[in-house]
Amino acid sequence: MEKEIDENDWKKKKYLIWQGGISFEKRCNVFHNHRCYRNATKDGYCWQHHPDKVAEREKLSKDIRKIKWENSPLNIAMRKIKELEEEIGILKSQLAICSYDSKKHKSYVKEQKRQINRGAVK
Repeated sequence: MEKEIDENDWKKKKYLIWQGGISFEKRCNVFHNHRCYRNATKDGYCWQHHPDKVAEREKLSKDIRKIKWENSPLNIAMRKIKELEEEIGILKSQLAICSYDSKKHKSYVKEQKRQINRGAVK
């Protein structure tokens, strides 16, 4: 049902697009008086492509991706690795401070517990 039209006749082209007489490929390469070739509803946009709706959908998908990432096995493993690395760092610092002296080590551990109870160290 392709109809021959003059390339310079924009009014006729727009009318045929509105009537559905032009193929999709030609329809997409033509100037439209609104953002989407569907019926414009608000501010010249259709309901799907209106900036408010697009922002709402993007926010929703971002929240869903964040929830999926928080519960993904990779993220859980990375958090566990980070905790273990911090624990290793604490143990290494204890060894460096105590220098394998049991008296120093006991006093260091006692001091750490006191600071933790006071809320100075997490």
